[in-house]
Amino acid sequence: MIFPEIDVKQTALNVQTFFNDTVPRILNLAGRSINDLTKPEEWQKHYQEESTGNEYEQAVDALIEAIGIMRDGDVYHYHRTLLIDCYIKRKSNLDEEIKLRLGERTVNKYRQQACTEFAECFEGVKARRGLNIDSMLVETCGECAV
Repeated sequence: MIFPEIDVKQTALNVQTFFNDTVPRILNLAGRSINDLTKPEEWQKHYQEESTGNEYEQAVDALIEAIGIMRDGDVYHYHRTLLIDCYIKRKSNLDEEIKLRLGERTVNKYRQQACTEFAECFEGVKARRGLNIDSMLVETCGECAV
């Protein structure tokens, strides 16, 4: 199946773990700042050019590109904004509820969707750049992990 059904909850947990545990290590080893992940000018730059640094610098560039191509805005439930605010800037759900004027369950649902979108975007960027980083996507059937 070209578009398998994704286990949104498990994928969201994988993305959260990735941002909590793996991203800080990648940034440290690349000698990069976490602020690089939140700058729109960086998103555009990395979308247009290939990375030439070591594997950690390439992984940071892939992160920046994946975040940059995520959808955002009201129609897309602020996926990029939620990902950056919750997993990079470490803002609380309450902050997001107030900022987006949404309830707790709605923010949680949209945050999980944002994680799934990031995992899909990152998967495509990794494949194009030839990076060997474990997938965060989890298919709904037990033995079909992407």
